[in-house]
Amino acid sequence: MILAAEAHDIPAFARIGEIDKQVILKFLDLGIAGVMAPQVNSAEQAEAAIAATKYYPRGNRGIANSRSFEYGLRGTLSELAPVINNRILTMIQFEHIDTLSELDAIIDIPDLDMIFVGPNDLAQSMGLAGFPTHPDVTRVGDEVVARAKARGIKVGTVAGDVAGCKVAVDRGFDMIVANAPVLLAQAAKQFAQAFHERS
Repeated sequence: MILAAEAHDIPAFARIGEIDKQVILKFLDLGIAGVMAPQVNSAEQAEAAIAATKYYPRGNRGIANSRSFEYGLRGTLSELAPVINNRILTMIQFEHIDTLSELDAIIDIPDLDMIFVGPNDLAQSMGLAGFPTHPDVTRVGDEVVARAKARGIKVGTVAGDVAGCKVAVDRGFDMIVANAPVLLAQAAKQFAQAFHERS
């Protein structure tokens, strides 16, 4: 998938399963362009996730002549490490209401590129499971957007359809992630309806 994306000049990002240095390194060594860390609920966790994506002196990422370094064919480790440090997009997910009290400390962390608001898990943490568009959930999301963007941090979220994307953009989100199964299901439904109407 990374090779297919690169062939079309599309940066490949990965949402990792956990905030673990070795898990993050596994994706980075494949040449991934950005990492999204889930359930980051404190500044300490955010720093650990970001440090795992950066080489010394900023972070503690393991270094080797892997695919990231084009197997040593296009420069030395010392030459390419700073370039790779600047190339990796670091994203953390804001998915719990308790993280709101940590938000200022999180957005002050150097090299944080984006905060991604996960409305479903956020709603659940607020006792509103299944209601990601509840006004209280939206209010918290909007507060994250305002506080992050005031510090120059980009913000992302999810949207299930075109209308949801428009709403998210109007709210100030910079990146919208679509749900592939939902998109495929909608396309299949439209296809079936069009076929049924024609027959």
